[in-house]
Amino acid sequence: MADTLLELPDGDITALLAYAETAVFMNLQPGVEADEVLPRPMLTAIFGNKGPSLPLATWTPGEIGLQHGLGIRAAPWLKDHDVPVPEEWYVVTDNPRRGLVVRTYATPIEEVLTWLVRAATRLCPYAILLPWQAVVRTR
Repeated sequence: MADTLLELPDGDITALLAYAETAVFMNLQPGVEADEVLPRPMLTAIFGNKGPSLPLATWTPGEIGLQHGLGIRAAPWLKDHDVPVPEEWYVVTDNPRRGLVVRTYATPIEEVLTWLVRAATRLCPYAILLPWQAVVRTR
């Protein structure tokens, strides 16, 4: 197994498509200035009801995950903010702390990754001024 680090200017997922056949997973994060992301106090991180303030989006074949710091269920919030989970997908879990997990079944990877970037962008409380970062693990 090998990991590849990619930069995705403006969240453009085109570079990820080359890995579609061999990827085990892909992790994506919005490109923000590191000093903008405030560290969470230890007790809040352990006992709080929020995930990380900087969204972490994960793709695996047939399923996606999205950790976020919203503090409430993400699927209804995303629907209210013009990024609804497609009806043909299935929400496995939507937990304020652990995040949103959705089965995407046989939806083409380009559609899934495009939605995932849109959703993570909406959930990001910081200005996304830098290229997105992606880690791709291949077999």
